[in-house]
Formats: sequence, structure tokens, C-alpha cells
Amino acid sequence: MTTLNRNAIIICLFLLGFMHSFGAFGQKHAGYTDSLNTALNNAKTDTDKVNILMLLSKNTPCSDSTSKIRYANRALQLATDINWEKGMVLGTCRIGRTYEECAGNTALAIVYFQKALSIAQASEDTIKEANVLNFIAGAFCLTAQYADALHYYSEALELNADLHINVGTLANMGKLYNNVGDYPAALSCYDSSLKILEKSARTSKKKRSKRNFANGWVTNYCWRHILIDVTI
Repeated sequence: MTTLNRNAIIICLFLLGFMHSFGAFGQKHAGYTDSLNTALNNAKTDTDKVNILMLLSKNTPCSDSTSKIRYANRALQLATDINWEKGMVLGTCRIGRTYEECAGNTALAIVYFQKALSIAQASEDTIKEANVLNFIAGAFCLTAQYADALHYYSEALELNADLHINVGTLANMGKLYNNVGDYPAALSCYDSSLKILEKSARTSKKKRSKRNFANGWVTNYCWRHILIDVTI
């Protein structure tokens, strides 16, 4: 095993060591959808209704993509009616994600993501903007348009909107570089993620909660890409 391979493993293990909660995706309870529908009927505010519709869309399986899209469209329409920009961004992204994940239609997904990006930019919310930029970049990665993906990842990093998002963006970039065989660049991205985590742990009074903030992107990309691809 080369030094690069060993370093990749070490960095990923360090990253994983900062995360003692992986947010495992358990099986959905049979009554969950019914509970959400009950909550929707009892919701007192339109924003609550939008959030519940988003949950219904997210948790509806791709085998029922018609309902999945319908819930997302209802959320988007209601958010638009009340001019709730956050809900508009989330609803538009949820439609895009459904086309991407369930239909494999990344071109249409990107169209929706671009619409969401325009809304986020108009609202001057850099956190929403950075998240949407990651969605766009991820869609370009799925079609191996890596130069475009890097462009959007770089824009997300330039916003420096949130430490959580920066860690996720660097993890995404690490996966991209790994896919194209640029292992030093991939390693550099994961190293940068590690430094952010270390700095956060040192400076935060709530070290335990801060160490949990690195999301599943880092975990999945390390185990499924760096540790597998580099060491074969």
C-alpha cells in the first residue's frame, strides 16, 4: 500500500472519529405517512403545511413517484402563495431531487435546481444558496460533467455560508477528484474537512454537538470511494 493510500485511510478514519452519530437510515414505520397526513390536516399555519408536505414527499418511495411529485408540487404552490422563499427553494429542490433520484432525469433536475438557485440568490440567503449549489454540482457529477461540478462546488465554498456546508462541499469535491483519479487533490479536500472539524472542536464550548455536525456526505464518500478505490 502506498503512502498516499495510507494517508487517505488515516484521514478518513480521523473524519469518522469526529462523528459518533452516523444518522443511519432506518426503516420507515408503516404508520408514518398516516401520521404525517393527520398532522397536515391539523396544521394551523401554512408554513407548517409546507414542511409536512415536504416530509411526505421525501418519505414517499420512488415506486410511487407520482405521489412524491404531487406532494412536492403542493408544497411549492403553497409556499409561493404565501411568498415564503425558504419553502419555495425547498419545494423546487425536492421536485428536482425526485426527478434525479427516481427518474434518473438529471437534466430536468438541474433545471429545477437552477430555479431554486435564483430564488435563493434573490432572498440573499447564502446558506440556501450554498446548499442548492451543491445539488447542482452533484447532478453534474452524475453525468460526469466534472468541470461544471467543480465550478458550482467552488462557488459554494466561496460563499463560506456555514461550517457544516463547507465540510460537505469539500467531501463532495473529494469524491469528484477521486472519481477522476486525482488522488492528491481528493486527499487535500478531505484534509481540509478534517482541519475544519478540528478547529470547530477546539473553539466550541459544545464540543460534543459540534463533532456531530459533519453530515453523511463525509462518511459515505470516505468509505465508498476513497477507501475502496484508492486501495484496490
